[in-house]
Amino acid sequence: MVNAVVPVQKTFMFRHPTRLVFGIGVLNKMHEYPMPGKKAMICIDKDPFTRKLGYLDRVENELKLAGCTFEVFDKIEPNPVVSTVYECAELVKETGCDFIVSLGGGATLDSAKAISISATHPNKFWDYIGGRSGGGLPLPPNCESLTLPIIAIGTTAGTGSECDLGMVISNDETGEKAVLKHPGCYPYYCFEDPELMVSVPPRLTAFQGYDAMSHCLEGYLMSRSTLYSDVFTLAAVENCVRFLPRAVRNGHDMEARERICFTVPLSSWCMNLAGSSTMHPLEHVLSEYNRKLHHGCGLIMLSQAYYTQQVKMHTCDDRFVELARAFGVAEATRPEQFLAAHADFLKQIGCDDLKMSDYGITPEVFPQLIKNVRAS
Repeated sequence: MVNAVVPVQKTFMFRHPTRLVFGIGVLNKMHEYPMPGKKAMICIDKDPFTRKLGYLDRVENELKLAGCTFEVFDKIEPNPVVSTVYECAELVKETGCDFIVSLGGGATLDSAKAISISATHPNKFWDYIGGRSGGGLPLPPNCESLTLPIIAIGTTAGTGSECDLGMVISNDETGEKAVLKHPGCYPYYCFEDPELMVSVPPRLTAFQGYDAMSHCLEGYLMSRSTLYSDVFTLAAVENCVRFLPRAVRNGHDMEARERICFTVPLSSWCMNLAGSSTMHPLEHVLSEYNRKLHHGCGLIMLSQAYYTQQVKMHTCDDRFVELARAFGVAEATRPEQFLAAHADFLKQIGCDDLKMSDYGITPEVFPQLIKNVRAS
């Protein structure tokens, strides 16, 4: 692995309560691990493929083998909304579920965290959101002991929500998209099984993989980066550069799937340690404006221009040089070499042709989008 440059922050605190179970076929061993409750609410999205591919049946069987009963909630949207969170939270309370199993991508994982809060706290979830219309209430200090335990089972490789403390939820009344983070929302278990990603189509594989890479690229450029976070970020970037094009070309390439799946917990830890840059809230207003826009797609559309601007401003030349080396330019000495390598990478994953205008995002709406970014 390449050597990180000296980070700005030389002190750090790393606490990660999620029990990560990683590897091909680990879902088949879920029943061997002590469950955090007796009755699960299994959360899946509206897409029928979770059922068609047999993933839901497999999870239900594992819970039965573990001696647990369960309910199923199957209404979560690609960009999850708070009204759905409230609906599931009420079902959790009515049916007496004492833990949540999230089966799906980032939307399902984020929803599970919001549901966990909503089912155990007196105020509505949006009351704890800051920003434009949120109530801005603080969660209780003992929230970690009050929230319902979550078992996170990712069927996509990219979000990082399986191992972090954050969630992104939209308000379907106001159109806002907001982020909430709290230590009580770390999943109890994360089962990261590359077999579940084989069915993901090429373009979606690219979007999801870039999402994970983006967290790490952004984290490496943040002033909160540390020696510890640099280890995660550079390892994730190197794995994405080498294996994401392979996974896009051949979804059944299990080595590639395994390596891209491996970047998911790395991106989670990077977010926890170093945070995300302004590119993430910029994307959030794009997919807030058009909910059909995949988060990873929005990040890709922003990325080249965003990093070009950072290089022009000389925000952190040495770090861009190091990223160029992580992208395979072994003798890189200039930050512009990262831009060239990054542009070539987007071509390799078939995402150099994406346009905001295809999603109705044109210069006429930029002033409102920027206003929304600043407000959030």
